[in-house]
Amino acid sequence: MISPLSARAALTSALAAMAAIILSACGSSGGSSGAQAYPISGNLSGLASGATVVLQDNGGDNLTLTANGSFTFSASASGYSVTVLTQPLHQICTVANASGVAITAVSSVQVTCATAQFAYVVNDATNGSVSAFSVGSNGALTPVAGSPFAAGSLPTSVAVTPAGTFAYVVNYTNGTVSAYSIGSNGALAQISGSPFAAGTKPESIAVNPAGTFAYIADNTSSTGGNISGYSIGSNGALTPIPGSPFTTGIDPDSITVNPAGTIVYVANFGSSTVTAYNVGSNGALTPVTGSPFTTGTFPQSITVNHAGTFAYVANFYSSNISAYSIGSNGALTPVTGSPFSAGSAPFSIAVNPAGTFAYVANNMTNNVSAYSIGSTGALTQVAGSPFKAGTGPTAVTIDSAGAFAYVTNGDGTVSTYSIGANGALAQISGSPFAAGMSPFAITLVQP
Repeated sequence: MISPLSARAALTSALAAMAAIILSACGSSGGSSGAQAYPISGNLSGLASGATVVLQDNGGDNLTLTANGSFTFSASASGYSVTVLTQPLHQICTVANASGVAITAVSSVQVTCATAQFAYVVNDATNGSVSAFSVGSNGALTPVAGSPFAAGSLPTSVAVTPAGTFAYVVNYTNGTVSAYSIGSNGALAQISGSPFAAGTKPESIAVNPAGTFAYIADNTSSTGGNISGYSIGSNGALTPIPGSPFTTGIDPDSITVNPAGTIVYVANFGSSTVTAYNVGSNGALTPVTGSPFTTGTFPQSITVNHAGTFAYVANFYSSNISAYSIGSNGALTPVTGSPFSAGSAPFSIAVNPAGTFAYVANNMTNNVSAYSIGSTGALTQVAGSPFKAGTGPTAVTIDSAGAFAYVTNGDGTVSTYSIGANGALAQISGSPFAAGMSPFAITLVQP
């Protein structure tokens, strides 16, 4: 006969064995949580040829991708959270259907990459800086991590290489140019050797379309200025080219390179002229026949259309725009009707990529004049022009699609406009966007 005590012990032992079996079965179904694990998959699109993106699931399962198409993480999971660990150079990738609980195999994660655009604004203060922004598809500006970035004293101009790998900022007080590498998120990091010597009072910088040479307009003295020319190394470092610096007019305030990279134009504020130079194979400059060419009074800014057929100069004191046709040798000839009236103290001029519209930031009337460009290069103000800007606008630029215009204002903001089919400007939602103290120039990275 079995005693009650022995029966109770046997029952307890049997129940414990059953519990162990149940727990073991649950544990074998996937993970310490007891939930079943499933493969996590998705699709990548928009990644540029030769680019690399690194994805991460659940903060630890990394996956490197170099081509568009389907992907699967190496580890199965019951819960998933997919993020971009490392962005490709000059692209921004976003993840849709990024997280959830897996109750079956997951294949719905979508990663989409798009070309990134960044805007850089130099803030013309004693302790100068560069504000960096990512540019949204709607034209809106969002500060990048770490912005603003330190520059020298009184930075006045900024230029980038066309590939979007390096940025250069001239510092008027220091007589230097700060050189930066551009990170995949738009952040700036000064390169080895930066800043580089840039004459006495550098005011403007331009980079040629190939990204191999940089030119700086230097207000050397009251009797004349110089152009400092540099070759750009693979690491972004600047090396003076043979013969540099090159003589120009008095107080050169603005410099640009034509789209072919064969001619450099300089607006000389103090001598009311434009000096034109041929560019040699080594980057050296020689004056174009007939140079310098007469402008209005105190030219502040010069630009060339993307076809390289017309040049436009904003004349600060005479408050007008000089327009020129460009000859095969780079010589300038005023177009019929030039100069064309602008607002008071036009400070900057830009032409859209299609060459159909021109925009002028008027410093003392706090607005932007917009013009349609005729087949002869003549300017006609569009309906509604001028358009309101902030206080003391100093620079204007257009994005590569010709969809948005950006204007820096002395009140510490950037006005952003959508461009209508007729060239009219309309400020976008959120504009103006905050920049630093006394923003003076702006450029876009459009790789």
